[in-house]
Amino acid sequence: MPKTLALGYNGNPNLPLPGDEVQLTASELAEFAKCMKDPIYFISHYVKIVSVDEGVTSFTPYEFQASIIKALEEERFVIAKLPRQCGKSTVIVCGYFLWYVLFHTDVSVALLANTEDTAIMLLDRLKNSFELLPRFLKQGVEKWDQKLIKLANKARIRAAATSGSAIRGDTFNIVFLDEFAFVPANIALDFMASVFPVISSGKTTKLFIVSTPNGFNLFYRLFTDSVKKLNTFANLAYTWRDVYFARNPNATETEALEWADEAVKNMANNRQKFQQEFECDFLGSANSLVAPWKLAQIDWVTPLEIRGKLRVYEKPVYMSEAGPAHVYLVTVDVAQGQELDSSVAQVIDITTSPFKQVATYQDNSIKPAQFAPVVTNIGKWYNNAYLFFEINGEALLTAQICQEELEYENVIQVAMHKKKGQQMSGGHAPNAKIGLKSSVATKRIGCSGLKSLMESDKFIVKDYETMQQMTTFVGKPDKRGLLTVYEAEIGNHDDCISPLVLLGWLTAQSAFENYVGLNMRMQLLGGRGSEVVELEPPFPGFFNQSTILPPLDLTRQGYDVVSDEDVARDFWKE
Repeated sequence: MPKTLALGYNGNPNLPLPGDEVQLTASELAEFAKCMKDPIYFISHYVKIVSVDEGVTSFTPYEFQASIIKALEEERFVIAKLPRQCGKSTVIVCGYFLWYVLFHTDVSVALLANTEDTAIMLLDRLKNSFELLPRFLKQGVEKWDQKLIKLANKARIRAAATSGSAIRGDTFNIVFLDEFAFVPANIALDFMASVFPVISSGKTTKLFIVSTPNGFNLFYRLFTDSVKKLNTFANLAYTWRDVYFARNPNATETEALEWADEAVKNMANNRQKFQQEFECDFLGSANSLVAPWKLAQIDWVTPLEIRGKLRVYEKPVYMSEAGPAHVYLVTVDVAQGQELDSSVAQVIDITTSPFKQVATYQDNSIKPAQFAPVVTNIGKWYNNAYLFFEINGEALLTAQICQEELEYENVIQVAMHKKKGQQMSGGHAPNAKIGLKSSVATKRIGCSGLKSLMESDKFIVKDYETMQQMTTFVGKPDKRGLLTVYEAEIGNHDDCISPLVLLGWLTAQSAFENYVGLNMRMQLLGGRGSEVVELEPPFPGFFNQSTILPPLDLTRQGYDVVSDEDVARDFWKE
């Protein structure tokens, strides 16, 4: 439609054209000055919204909403963890951003959301509030499209879905990321990698990130880093209580809890969902291997140092006057090196209980043959640590190079038992071979062992990537609806978890507890404090043909140690 001066932009009388002039009265001029100076005053006195219950109504920010506006005005980088139904889009988009483009010349704002439809909806709400303003506060409209508006003062607002290319090639004074926790992990990482350096290189560009929690993803990392003062974001956090008591200032605690109980019932009694969306707790997936309450307790730390792709959390402890050398285990999962899945080596201190993750190597481009010397170098640095491989596919090549070409001695071996399947070997069994051939049965055992280690506080995780992948390592129901197989959720990875599943499998082996002198089953059943590992008998690599092994008896739990006579002739026959 043509722009008609009498009716306004596209015939809409609520959208004045740039050429329209308006004479301000003395009182309007005074009000204009007050609004320009104070966004809270502008929002409280002139912003109107469309409410489902009340229709067009005025909007007066609550105290916690005013705190959000103050942070947006004073800080350059802000990250806010907010509950559902707290009016965040109203106060930020319809309130602060509307004020910003009306009273600032030649500025631009990017409204980015987890979906394009959501971004367009946010812009539509701002448009409605603009149309409901009195004429003397409005700017002329040059463009009024679905995803873009431009005003006569050269201010503009653009709506788009969050992506690595969403605002590439454009410049903005403010970038707003709505529901950032619900942006797919790969897109969120791509966005921050490509866009954030451009934003941070300027001196005035602002970045506002707002979301309800949704697992332990990039939003979680940025927020917790801000709490720990590891980045420059100012953080804000509110829960349903702040919203409830703001709306019901005279309510009692009992009434608030009654409202919460009713909300849980209306969510099909899903208290975990309520905790995430209203309590704003960071929780993992409902079917995660490790219980969500335990995942929330993991206190990951910043690496002590980073050596290439190796994240070091504790350096190796060698023998000294202060005490004996520590004993380390390196569990290895090998990928193809095609920049999809990563090859990972988890370094675990097994000297005392609880075991500790002390280093993590992760690389998605290294080839299996190239990975072998890396693993052996890590093992040598950590007191000639014991290596344990999953040998499915290309992983067998890595394990063979480590043992045969690089002559690394301390490689844990596995033997096939006629009835019990694969069992950890002392290295002296006639058909013992390096590594574990993964199957549904071994994964089930390993997952069960890892779950027990984690939930009984017998294994300490320090690596963020490992913790994050644990939150999306979930059960896959079988035909009976039972969670028998665990794997990464769609769009996520479990490269850091697979080596820990190997650790879980080892702890279920009778031979493992004899080698390290630490009865893991007793530890899992109650613990006996911190005990130094006695290496009797030694790990594989210290045996030779003349070694005389002592007879091994049943463990106290009745699990017998596999003897050579019980080893199947055809190791891999299944």
